[in-house]
Amino acid sequence: MGSRRPFHTVVEDIGKLIDDGVYPPGMRLPGERELATFLGVSRVAIREAKIALQAVGRLEARSGSAFYVSARQPLFSSIGTGAAALEVLEASMLIEADLAALVARTITDEGLMLLEDLLVPLGSANPEVAAAADRQFHILIAEQSDNQAMMLVVKFLSDMRSQITVQGQSLASTAGIRSATHRAILKAFRDRDPKAARKATRAHFQDILEWMLGLRETEALRDLEKRISETRERFSVCSS
Repeated sequence: MGSRRPFHTVVEDIGKLIDDGVYPPGMRLPGERELATFLGVSRVAIREAKIALQAVGRLEARSGSAFYVSARQPLFSSIGTGAAALEVLEASMLIEADLAALVARTITDEGLMLLEDLLVPLGSANPEVAAAADRQFHILIAEQSDNQAMMLVVKFLSDMRSQITVQGQSLASTAGIRSATHRAILKAFRDRDPKAARKATRAHFQDILEWMLGLRETEALRDLEKRISETRERFSVCSS
């Protein structure tokens, strides 16, 4: 097991300060520089932790770059702060990209038709319709693996993504703006191309990460991408 990254510890430290009442609901969190000095970490680690805490409902972003302690109960409380949004997305990318490479070799004609039927609702302007279609798209791919354990994992990850909200919008509800990557995944399946399926699936989750972190978070995103790449090298199950 590798060493923990700084932002994991920061997420837990800030979460404890909130739980202990040091930062009560409604209070504005200190700025990045002050928090970085107080906790002895980099400002990048503070920035990542704030995003993760916002994504699971512990913080709210208001005017400018200010973050306030949310009065809402945090999401994923049953599995702890380690299940931050960035980690859910990382797990989704790692697992589902290699799953797609596997399914590209085994998907049935019926499976292709079922996925194609979802393209219209995936591009819907209605966030709820697009989100439901996105969840079904991922689950259908898992079902094509004919692996019950994989189906359970993908359903669990899909449910977790549907609960994550950033600035009042769920990650799943952004499915409509990512319809191009759904089409790319489907094309790779039609072509029976494992490499293209893996690449398209990674691009799908990459779009979500970029949307979530925003242009201002490119440094944190590069760091996350590096960690994802290193993890994939260790745990890849479908190399070609």
